[in-house]
Amino acid sequence: TATHADHMDGGKSSTGGDIAYETMTVTATFDKPLELQTLLPVSAKAAGKIVIYDTTATRAKIPVNTKFTSSKGIVYINTAPVTVPPAVRDPKSHVMLPGQAHIVVTAVTAGETGNSDPSDFTIEGHKAANLYGRSDGPFSGGAVGDYYTMSGDMFIQAVADTTTSLRAKLIDNALHQVPEGFMLNQDAVYFVPDPYTATSIQSKTSDATLTMSGTLTAYLFKIDDLTHVIAKRLIRTYDNSPIVLTDRATLSITPRDTVDPRTLDHETFNLAGSVTLTYTLDPEKIKTALLGTAKRIFDTSLATVPHVTSGTVHIHPFYVTTIPHKSDRVSVSIVSVH
Repeated sequence: TATHADHMDGGKSSTGGDIAYETMTVTATFDKPLELQTLLPVSAKAAGKIVIYDTTATRAKIPVNTKFTSSKGIVYINTAPVTVPPAVRDPKSHVMLPGQAHIVVTAVTAGETGNSDPSDFTIEGHKAANLYGRSDGPFSGGAVGDYYTMSGDMFIQAVADTTTSLRAKLIDNALHQVPEGFMLNQDAVYFVPDPYTATSIQSKTSDATLTMSGTLTAYLFKIDDLTHVIAKRLIRTYDNSPIVLTDRATLSITPRDTVDPRTLDHETFNLAGSVTLTYTLDPEKIKTALLGTAKRIFDTSLATVPHVTSGTVHIHPFYVTTIPHKSDRVSVSIVSVH
């Protein structure tokens, strides 16, 4: 058992480094029930996200306050400019793929009218065949009248709590999908909650739900490979013999870069923790080394077996001084020593 702090270099699949890793991405939504206690007159505009598609060969600049009109005629505007890249030709299919850009828009008029299901959008100043929008999820937050509401520090805390719960849910989902022979360390993940545009929540009743979605990408390591990397760091004479890392949960593996693992081919990880490494011994090899051995030289014969620290011999009847020559008359019990 040893407490250790070190680093290791990793590469995606077999691209080099101390260890190869894989990545796994999961998505989830978390609903947090809220109890709203404040009844206030509200005048709020709905907001949501739009993906803009450019089918032309030139990039499109969308200035602030451009009008986006839904298929139901509801008008929204953007509060930040965006540039949409041009379409590009797929090298395999040779099909032109539209350029894409994401933007947040807000309804021009306050009220529930702006709350809508996903829709297509025309964009002011552009032909729909060249540039069009498609909502990325529903639009919400629009309200006029007396509503139960939560805002300010309480709402900020509710969003923070929901974000924490969402991350925990994503990790739990990922842990249930880890392939056999691999491990996921909860410090070796990249979590991205979807942008949450609302600054308050309103409801006609005191009961409300705060919904948040997100994505988590985890590094996956082969358990055997990770065990050998750690063994080489901790055991000066390690000879690649079979060995087991018995307390992986105490180990922290932290990537140095806080970026999406899917964009990297290599990464450096910080390792820290108190771990126990246990050699896997083969009873048959021990038995072979001891067959026909005189009891008086038992310790000397046992010392020829790598990684065995000590042992005792029991021979029946007691007056026999030599271990039997036949394997089926000898049994070996292995006890781990920590």
